[in-house]
Amino acid sequence: MKRWITNPLPALTLIAGIGLTGCGDVTSGGVGEIEVLLVADSLPAATPSADAASPASPGPSSGTSAAPAPSGAVGVHIFGRLNPAMDSLRLEGTLTAQVRSFIRRERSNDWIEITDGPQEVVLALEGEEQRIVAQGTVPAGRYVGARTIFGRIEAEVIRGLRVDGEPIVGKIPVLLGPAGRIDVVEPSLFLDIAEGGSVSLAIEMNSRIWLRLTDRPERNVGEGDFRGAVRIRVHPGR
Repeated sequence: MKRWITNPLPALTLIAGIGLTGCGDVTSGGVGEIEVLLVADSLPAATPSADAASPASPGPSSGTSAAPAPSGAVGVHIFGRLNPAMDSLRLEGTLTAQVRSFIRRERSNDWIEITDGPQEVVLALEGEEQRIVAQGTVPAGRYVGARTIFGRIEAEVIRGLRVDGEPIVGKIPVLLGPAGRIDVVEPSLFLDIAEGGSVSLAIEMNSRIWLRLTDRPERNVGEGDFRGAVRIRVHPGR
């Protein structure tokens, strides 16, 4: 099991005015467990029973709580299942992504890396395949914000993608930012990780969204189109 490390990268400025409930960071020296999963598309919406615990009183098995995200939050644009027109798209192929995953301690503002450096993952575009990219322990306490750094995103489409009425197959990379990466931050997500508790985060790639925005002549996807589709949330089924 990986030990937690404090990320040396500078913390990003989070959206101001995020309302939080409950007490502050009450780390008592214990640790909790965390895992991060990468999902090629999106997960089903959580059932009422999965959301039964209130944010101020997390269930004993999870040791976590989550607040609803404001509509303007960075990287939070896709909620629940896709609409019928989008859901009819049956993509076939693979998605390759290189990721690093972090959560931010409320009191110290440190970003703690959950991954052990960049992790490259290959997922099937069809279905709801998910892969664990990190598992480890972190100090118990409150965390505000989750961050994913993408160093490579590339789809290999076999069939099922049409843009402007024309089929597109082959490699479709996502254009990276000037620093050769894309940062996606979810500032509204907060976690209360209890000593001995556990939490699972899902990075939903929503590939069917951004692949439909492919630049047909250039055969690539813009950084903003990709960033606007990705979502980070507490895994609803774990």
